[in-house]
Amino acid sequence: MSTPHIKLFIPGPVEVSEKTFRAMCAPMIGHRGSEFKKLYAGIQPRLQTLFGTTRPVFLSTSSAWGVMEGSIRNLTTKKVLNAAGVGFESVVSSRVYLSNLTPENFQEMNAVYIRYFGDSNPARATIGAQLLGFDVEIECVANILS
Repeated sequence: MSTPHIKLFIPGPVEVSEKTFRAMCAPMIGHRGSEFKKLYAGIQPRLQTLFGTTRPVFLSTSSAWGVMEGSIRNLTTKKVLNAAGVGFESVVSSRVYLSNLTPENFQEMNAVYIRYFGDSNPARATIGAQLLGFDVEIECVANILS
């Protein structure tokens, strides 16, 4: 008699080993607790070696669009644009670099982009690029003189 197949349905179905299945059933480590801080500090040197950097390597458990939304939020609310005394309406051009430029990824990126830039419509280029360790990079130029 054969053993039943264990399948993980994210994005699945995908067959996984018993060891993987047990690991996936374990409680998650909270990202604000001391257990996570210890884990993160322990993997940081190996991540820096892997990516050939001495700078911190940041991890995100969200999709690339969660990272993109975070990077856009960093432009406002006491961040870059706000520190210059302007907002998204002052952005005159932007470049969005995507590591995987497909129609689906463009649509997802565009939905997040529109949510923040709205009707201001700065000039924009969306470029497929080989990004090291991340999926999205956004570059903005804002007019802070007027």
